[in-house]
Amino acid sequence: MQQATVLTDGLYFGEGPRWHGGRLWFSDFYDHAVKSMDASGQVTVEHHLDDQPSGLGWLPDGSLVFLSDASGFWNFWRWDTASAARPLHEHPYDFAGPAWTLARPNYVVLDAGRLGCTWLVDGVARLGVLDFAGSPTLTPLDSDAVEV
Repeated sequence: MQQATVLTDGLYFGEGPRWHGGRLWFSDFYDHAVKSMDASGQVTVEHHLDDQPSGLGWLPDGSLVFLSDASGFWNFWRWDTASAARPLHEHPYDFAGPAWTLARPNYVVLDAGRLGCTWLVDGVARLGVLDFAGSPTLTPLDSDAVEV
Protein backbone atom coordinates (compact mmCIF):
# COMPACT_ATOMS: atom_id res chain seq x y z
CA MET A 1 0.00 0.00 0.00
CA GLN A 2 1.33 3.44 -0.92
CA GLN A 3 1.88 6.12 1.67
CA ALA A 4 0.35 9.55 1.24
CA THR A 5 2.81 12.41 0.86
CA VAL A 6 2.13 15.75 2.53
CA LEU A 7 3.15 18.49 0.10
CA THR A 8 2.45 21.44 2.39
CA ASP A 9 0.88 22.35 5.70
CA GLY A 10 0.05 25.49 7.64
CA LEU A 11 -3.00 26.39 5.59
CA TYR A 12 -6.03 27.85 7.37
CA PHE A 13 -8.80 26.44 5.14
CA GLY A 14 -7.64 25.59 1.64
CA GLU A 15 -10.57 25.07 -0.74
CA GLY A 16 -11.55 24.98 -4.41
CA PRO A 17 -8.30 23.67 -5.93
CA ARG A 18 -7.80 24.40 -9.63
CA TRP A 19 -4.86 23.51 -11.87
CA HIS A 20 -3.66 26.52 -13.88
CA GLY A 21 -0.35 27.46 -15.49
CA GLY A 22 1.50 24.44 -14.09
CA ARG A 23 0.49 25.22 -10.48
CA LEU A 24 -2.26 24.16 -8.10
CA TRP A 25 -4.27 27.28 -7.20
CA PHE A 26 -6.70 27.47 -4.27
CA SER A 27 -8.40 29.84 -1.88
CA ASP A 28 -7.08 29.86 1.68
CA PHE A 29 -10.44 31.00 2.94
CA TYR A 30 -9.60 32.06 6.51
CA ASP A 31 -6.23 33.55 5.55
CA HIS A 32 -8.13 35.83 3.14
CA ALA A 33 -5.80 34.84 0.31
CA VAL A 34 -5.54 33.20 -3.08
CA LYS A 35 -2.51 30.94 -3.15
CA SER A 36 -0.77 28.59 -5.55
CA MET A 37 1.57 25.68 -5.02
CA ASP A 38 4.18 24.07 -7.23
CA ALA A 39 4.88 20.34 -7.45
CA SER A 40 7.46 20.52 -4.64
CA GLY A 41 4.89 21.98 -2.21
CA GLN A 42 6.24 25.55 -2.28
CA VAL A 43 3.25 27.86 -1.64
CA THR A 44 3.02 31.38 -3.08
CA VAL A 45 0.50 33.97 -1.90
CA GLU A 46 -0.85 35.31 -5.19
CA HIS A 47 -3.30 37.82 -3.75
CA HIS A 48 -4.39 38.94 -0.27
CA LEU A 49 -7.92 40.27 0.25
CA ASP A 50 -9.82 42.02 3.02
CA ASP A 51 -12.41 39.25 2.94
CA GLN A 52 -12.69 35.56 2.06
CA PRO A 53 -12.15 34.45 -1.56
CA SER A 54 -13.71 31.36 -3.08
CA GLY A 55 -14.42 29.70 -6.44
CA LEU A 56 -11.42 30.38 -8.67
CA GLY A 57 -11.49 30.55 -12.47
CA TRP A 58 -9.66 32.33 -15.30
CA LEU A 59 -10.74 34.52 -18.19
CA PRO A 60 -9.13 34.02 -21.63
CA ASP A 61 -6.74 36.96 -20.97
CA GLY A 62 -5.41 35.22 -17.84
CA SER A 63 -7.30 37.39 -15.33
CA LEU A 64 -8.37 35.52 -12.20
CA VAL A 65 -12.10 35.41 -11.47
CA PHE A 66 -13.18 34.60 -7.94
CA LEU A 67 -16.07 35.06 -5.57
CA SER A 68 -15.92 37.47 -2.64
CA ASP A 69 -18.45 38.36 0.04
CA ALA A 70 -17.08 41.89 0.54
CA SER A 71 -20.52 43.37 -0.21
CA GLY A 72 -22.35 40.94 2.08
CA PHE A 73 -23.25 38.81 -0.97
CA TRP A 74 -21.01 36.36 -2.83
CA ASN A 75 -20.31 38.31 -6.04
CA PHE A 76 -17.74 37.90 -8.81
CA TRP A 77 -14.45 39.78 -8.72
CA ARG A 78 -11.58 40.02 -11.21
CA TRP A 79 -7.87 40.32 -10.57
CA ASP A 80 -4.91 40.58 -12.90
CA THR A 81 -1.32 41.34 -12.07
CA ALA A 82 -1.60 44.86 -13.53
CA SER A 83 -4.34 46.16 -11.24
CA ALA A 84 -6.09 45.71 -7.92
CA ALA A 85 -8.93 43.24 -7.52
CA ARG A 86 -12.26 44.77 -8.47
CA PRO A 87 -15.86 43.62 -8.60
CA LEU A 88 -17.19 42.47 -11.98
CA HIS A 89 -20.67 43.55 -10.89
CA GLU A 90 -22.70 44.28 -7.78
CA HIS A 91 -25.91 42.32 -7.32
CA PRO A 92 -27.77 41.60 -4.07
CA TYR A 93 -27.57 37.84 -4.70
CA ASP A 94 -25.24 35.03 -3.68
CA PHE A 95 -23.42 33.45 -6.61
CA ALA A 96 -21.89 30.73 -4.42
CA GLY A 97 -22.98 27.84 -2.29
CA PRO A 98 -21.26 26.65 0.88
CA ALA A 99 -17.46 26.68 0.46
CA TRP A 100 -17.02 23.51 2.50
CA THR A 101 -18.93 21.20 0.10
CA LEU A 102 -17.38 19.07 -2.61
CA ALA A 103 -19.69 20.48 -5.27
CA ARG A 104 -19.09 21.65 -8.81
CA PRO A 105 -18.28 25.32 -9.38
CA ASN A 106 -21.29 27.64 -9.61
CA TYR A 107 -20.06 29.24 -12.82
CA VAL A 108 -18.28 28.64 -16.08
CA VAL A 109 -16.33 31.14 -18.20
CA LEU A 110 -18.16 31.45 -21.53
CA ASP A 111 -15.85 34.03 -23.11
CA ALA A 112 -13.88 37.20 -22.26
CA GLY A 113 -16.98 39.09 -21.09
CA ARG A 114 -19.54 36.49 -19.96
CA LEU A 115 -20.01 33.88 -17.27
CA GLY A 116 -22.67 31.19 -17.17
CA CYS A 117 -23.68 31.09 -13.51
CA THR A 118 -26.16 30.21 -10.81
CA TRP A 119 -27.38 32.50 -8.06
CA LEU A 120 -29.90 32.51 -5.24
CA VAL A 121 -32.91 34.82 -4.98
CA ASP A 122 -34.86 34.40 -1.74
CA GLY A 123 -33.43 30.89 -1.41
CA VAL A 124 -34.43 29.84 -4.94
CA ALA A 125 -31.67 28.92 -7.42
CA ARG A 126 -31.52 30.64 -10.82
CA LEU A 127 -29.41 29.88 -13.89
CA GLY A 128 -28.30 32.50 -16.40
CA VAL A 129 -25.58 34.61 -17.94
CA LEU A 130 -23.65 37.46 -16.36
CA ASP A 131 -22.42 39.79 -19.10
CA PHE A 132 -19.74 42.12 -17.72
CA ALA A 133 -18.21 43.34 -20.99
CA GLY A 134 -19.92 46.73 -20.72
CA SER A 135 -22.52 47.68 -18.17
CA PRO A 136 -23.00 44.43 -16.20
CA THR A 137 -26.25 42.63 -16.94
CA LEU A 138 -27.61 39.45 -15.45
CA THR A 139 -29.96 37.51 -17.73
CA PRO A 140 -31.88 34.51 -16.35
CA LEU A 141 -32.31 31.58 -18.74
CA ASP A 142 -35.80 30.28 -19.37
CA SER A 143 -35.03 26.79 -18.10
CA ASP A 144 -35.88 24.39 -15.32
CA ALA A 145 -32.14 23.75 -14.88
CA VAL A 146 -30.49 25.41 -11.90
CA GLU A 147 -26.89 24.17 -12.14
CA VAL A 148 -24.00 25.02 -14.44
